[in-house]
Amino acid sequence: MSLINDLSNAGIIDQQEAIELNKKIEKSQSASKDILEILYRFFMQKITGSSEAGSFFVSVGSPETQDDANHHNEKEQSKFLEILYKEGIVPQSIYQKIKTIPHTADESGYFAMLHLSRELMSFYRSFTIENQLAFASLLEGKSPHGSDSLLEDQKKNKLIQDIKAEKLETYLDFFRYCHECRFVNVVSCRGKEHILLKEVVKILNQLCYNAFTITEITSYDEDFIGEPSYDNKQTTIVISTGAREHRYTYTFRQNETENQGEYKLKSLLENLLLMANQLLGDFNATYRLTGITNHLSEALFPGNRAQYAICRFQQENRNILDFYDMQKRFLFNSPSPLFIRFPLSYLHIEYGIYHIKKCGLLAHINNEQYDDILTSVYKSTYGHVADLLAIFPDTVAAINRTVSSGHKPYYEFFLALNQISHGVLNFTEIYDGIPEDFTFESELTFKVSFKCNGEYHEVDCNLIGQQFSDNIVYYIINEIIRKKYTEYRLTQLINSTHTHDNYLFVTNQQSEYLQSMKLWESIDRF
Repeated sequence: MSLINDLSNAGIIDQQEAIELNKKIEKSQSASKDILEILYRFFMQKITGSSEAGSFFVSVGSPETQDDANHHNEKEQSKFLEILYKEGIVPQSIYQKIKTIPHTADESGYFAMLHLSRELMSFYRSFTIENQLAFASLLEGKSPHGSDSLLEDQKKNKLIQDIKAEKLETYLDFFRYCHECRFVNVVSCRGKEHILLKEVVKILNQLCYNAFTITEITSYDEDFIGEPSYDNKQTTIVISTGAREHRYTYTFRQNETENQGEYKLKSLLENLLLMANQLLGDFNATYRLTGITNHLSEALFPGNRAQYAICRFQQENRNILDFYDMQKRFLFNSPSPLFIRFPLSYLHIEYGIYHIKKCGLLAHINNEQYDDILTSVYKSTYGHVADLLAIFPDTVAAINRTVSSGHKPYYEFFLALNQISHGVLNFTEIYDGIPEDFTFESELTFKVSFKCNGEYHEVDCNLIGQQFSDNIVYYIINEIIRKKYTEYRLTQLINSTHTHDNYLFVTNQQSEYLQSMKLWESIDRF
């Protein structure tokens, strides 16, 4: 085959590799896209040791960073691409774009060119005029009143004209025609975090209508020691809305590469939007914010990659940001609408506390404690009613799903049940038989024994993957409460912390009342 002969004559592959590639290509029936894939897998095997590598980072140069070595290798670089173009493996449009990207004339450089060619061909198959018009229609929405539309009325016709004239470069460009989107150039703000924050203040105040007005955003970094252990820095964001300051802290991993500044700014923007969405929930707003970026290699579209779009969406148009639809358009957005829980509003918090108190769940809290708790209740955000219940002491029992050596989690759980049952259940003579030392790989069986109101019980528990054994919860609910204390129930609540399970001990009457008030968010798995 002339392709293989040309690659061999150019010194790109040796004789044995030529024989191997010829055999593989013969099986593929010589379709150009199949041959491209075969070459891609071949060079991947040479670089990574596997033709099925799950994920890797492909690094290529850019015109701005091109050095003498790139100029020296220019003929060798173009020779590989010219062979692929001449043999019809890559079309002219791909060849013209890829050949301008500097790369080394070695296995890594050839693999990088194949990777970019493959990605660009996939993108162009998606970025047809027909698909662009379909995306424009999706952005326009279906409501005759435009309530679910993101497109700006004055720009709709201009968008259609630009699509037909092939003026758009990527799907990210569509959001420049949307009235609820603003763009930030992340690269231009590298090393100028204060300028970025000032720009974001302006953007958020434009997008967050009828909610809050931000006067200033500041941030500061500190060393971080804790979990997750792979992070070694943390940033605290402070959003000032005049009378109040709102603080949000997140951790990240320090990266010493030249792209660290850009990565850090995008991480800052993403966490700023998470915090802004929490504030929008507090102010009972019906919309949220997300950040949208290109998911294409920077070398292919360097200008577009630097752009970060901040967009507002309503419940009616959140389908536009579907994860899989965004992926096939080579876009990425975060925070994702699929995972944005609308936090309890101020009105919902007030409503929830009123009915929680009315049904008697706070009877153990005296007036002085109650008033003290209420003074700070609106300083936090609550995703679920369980988060609200947890601010009142001795109301919710929390289990850490991950157990650690040297701890007695079952003993602690029984003590918490004593507190939240307020004398109904009295657990004594508790023996927590969990071993002192174990690892994540440990698979152990042990016993937990106790007396409940003087009656002895013993339960077999398992330790697998350092997880708390649900056997004990199942036993308490089914063998004790449902058999001997039928007017009560122990229920697991939905909460915002995935590492913990929260349990509430209530009377059946209290449970029914909270259900009738739409305040019952439980998980029935026992």
